[in-house]
This record gives sequence, C-alpha cells and structure tokens, in this order.
Amino acid sequence: MGIVTRKYQITIPKEVRKTLRLRVGDRVEIVRNEKGEFVLRKVAKDKDKYVKVLSEVAGIFKES
Repeated sequence: MGIVTRKYQITIPKEVRKTLRLRVGDRVEIVRNEKGEFVLRKVAKDKDKYVKVLSEVAGIFKES
C-alpha cells in the first residue's frame, strides 16, 4: 500500500521495487490494461532513449 502526498507522489513499496528491480532515477510508466486496471511498469532504458529520439525527430518535421 502507498500513501499519496500533497504533491500527488507515492512511495513504491519495497516488495514492488525489488520485484521490478527499480533504482533511483529509473523511469516507470503507468498504463491501463484491458480490465481497466492501472499497472506500473519499469521503462527499459532502451525504450526511454527510443522515445527521446522519436520526439526529437517529430519536432524536426513539425518545424518544417
């Protein structure tokens, strides 16, 4: 269980951090599954870089 702070932040329980192998600075995403539940996932470092590159490329085409 987590508690939401005034800034809408939560502490991820130790068991979840351990299972997802989360470290300080890791990115996570929260997605909604087909059942309507929200799921927390660790973002693979490769995926994070890929998204950054796509964003930059999209910006180049947007400016043209």
